[in-house]
Amino acid sequence: MTAPDPGDPKGTLRITLTDRGGGIGKVVMKINGKEVAADARGLAVDTDPRPEVMRLAVPLAGDPRLIPGAANRVEVIAYNADGSLRSRGAVVQLQADGPAERPDPELWAAVVGTADYIGTEIDLRFAAKDAEAFSQALAVAADRLLGKNRVHIRTLSTDRPGAGDRPSKVNIEAAFKQIAAHARPTDLLVVYLSGHGVAPQGSDEYYYLTADARSLELDDPEVRRRDALSGAELAELIRAVPATGKQVLVLDTCAAGQGIKALGQRRAVSGDQVRALERVKDRNGLHLLAGAAADASSYEASRYGQGLLTYSLLLGMTGPGLKGTELDVLTWFGYAVDEVPELARGIGGVQKPQLSSPREGASFPLGRLEPEDRAKVPLPKARPLVLRATFQEQESFDDVLGLAGRVDELLRVASAKGDGVAPVFVDAREGEGAYRLAGRYRIEGNAVEVTVNVFRGSERVGRTLARGTRDQPAALAQGMVAEVSKLLKP
Repeated sequence: MTAPDPGDPKGTLRITLTDRGGGIGKVVMKINGKEVAADARGLAVDTDPRPEVMRLAVPLAGDPRLIPGAANRVEVIAYNADGSLRSRGAVVQLQADGPAERPDPELWAAVVGTADYIGTEIDLRFAAKDAEAFSQALAVAADRLLGKNRVHIRTLSTDRPGAGDRPSKVNIEAAFKQIAAHARPTDLLVVYLSGHGVAPQGSDEYYYLTADARSLELDDPEVRRRDALSGAELAELIRAVPATGKQVLVLDTCAAGQGIKALGQRRAVSGDQVRALERVKDRNGLHLLAGAAADASSYEASRYGQGLLTYSLLLGMTGPGLKGTELDVLTWFGYAVDEVPELARGIGGVQKPQLSSPREGASFPLGRLEPEDRAKVPLPKARPLVLRATFQEQESFDDVLGLAGRVDELLRVASAKGDGVAPVFVDAREGEGAYRLAGRYRIEGNAVEVTVNVFRGSERVGRTLARGTRDQPAALAQGMVAEVSKLLKP
């Protein structure tokens, strides 16, 4: 392949490709690191009598990704016929028509959090709260850097009551189209997704489940089309936004198989999922931070009532992830990559987030946070973790009243409320620094007396007595939880 000619005054780019023995496959074209065409062969072809030569004439004048009056980096990458090999790429600087304006950059963001799905089978606790917190914190930082009138954040979450704010596939696509209609090449783009991320085995694709999803099973093509946003579709939505160069994508998603409940059941990111996410990054020249390595249980098992990746990003914004006062992308993301494993130590199942940047991508600030701004970052306080309870009736050595299950359910419900005070229930037997309730009870007629031991690791940190009646086990469990909660500390 020869380097492209800058073209004629009309902005036509002329490309000559020569077959070196493997055939001529797709031809990818990028402007300022962002894909313009997944395959330029279909745009315009000049005839050539030699079968091993292909000539393309691609009109670029008026492309929204070109910066007027500036030299724009245009890259062409050719593949062989079966797609197994690619060229190193040829690059040319294309001077775009128009006045050399340097408008003040604006920030555009699509922030999406899905916790409440159809039914209850795959519901999450923190994903929507994470999106709301991220949106609020990003606004604080970006307003300080750019000014409030140049910051545009579209937030879709299942915590919002309006139908237009629900993270359905239609609403997500509409949000991107609205951004694409107004953004300019010099603007900044932030995309954040929290919720369920799925990489079906052998599919070589990544899917973000929208609020219309009912399960993690995506075998049916119609279900995938209707209820999920594929990596390819996400890449197309981002590609349509004219902003180039200064773009970030944060995926705070779990990628669990259905039915994985135990905290200790660890599952790494599949190779298929890694490749799918890399394609999204490479096609759009963006910085990608993916916490998509955890199963659903570990994703939710946070003593902060928040997903660990989002919590780490928020914590970084209070100071440790800043570059001076700047919210520098690579400094911020690098802090989160290092912090998540520390926060997750002992919880199990959480892998280290993945940070991937484009080859030509330099870091840049997304915002600025002065000391008074950092106080506005919605950072929750640590909450105690509580594991599954165990209780036995002293004569039968069995939990004949089902007190353990009742206590677990009460803790689970309180944990899901996210009031910032209640303990976080973790459906597991072990967890570093977590509390565990165990005890025995005696039944005499209708009277029940329960001795409750509270352990933290192997150390007993408290004991309490609870009394109730056999015919009202639910009330007895409520009394036990009320007493024990006084002993639990972060």
